[in-house]
Amino acid sequence: MSYEFRKNFKRDCPLVRQARHDTCHPEHVEGGARHGFTLIELTIVIFLMLLMLAIVSINFASRLSSNKLHAAAREISAHLRHAKALTYLKGEQQAIEFDLDTRQYGLAGQGGKHLPEDVTIMVTDPVQGELNRGKWQAVFFPEGGVSGGTVILTSKKAEVRLKIDPIVGSVVIGDDQHK
Repeated sequence: MSYEFRKNFKRDCPLVRQARHDTCHPEHVEGGARHGFTLIELTIVIFLMLLMLAIVSINFASRLSSNKLHAAAREISAHLRHAKALTYLKGEQQAIEFDLDTRQYGLAGQGGKHLPEDVTIMVTDPVQGELNRGKWQAVFFPEGGVSGGTVILTSKKAEVRLKIDPIVGSVVIGDDQHK
């Protein structure tokens, strides 16, 4: 096929002419308007998307401290259960020591684990009352009991209570109390 024939074929073909006419002339498109978005429409959509992203990131950031609080509560609960298991295995008393000043906790005499920076700790002891300074121990006895008490962890927006049952030695993590 020669170049001239292909050129004339494309120009003379009614389907090609109709397709060119419809796509090239906006007045023949439905409603006479061009398809596409204006710069203002695109700017508004981008602004709304950025606004939604900002709201989601703020919400995520506020949940991050709450997640740290819950993670700390679960770790303390695990340490308490571990001390209870060691008491039964070894047949001797075990204690989890809480240093309220340095915000550390762990098995007595074995060093401690630090709480996250934005989490504070307080203890309610059945005998000594409310403590927020010094050291406190949850002592597990081989006979099955524990000294009891409540460990209260607090962050900026929430509070979690770990209640230690003095008879059974179980640990119950209380519901959040939003501030």
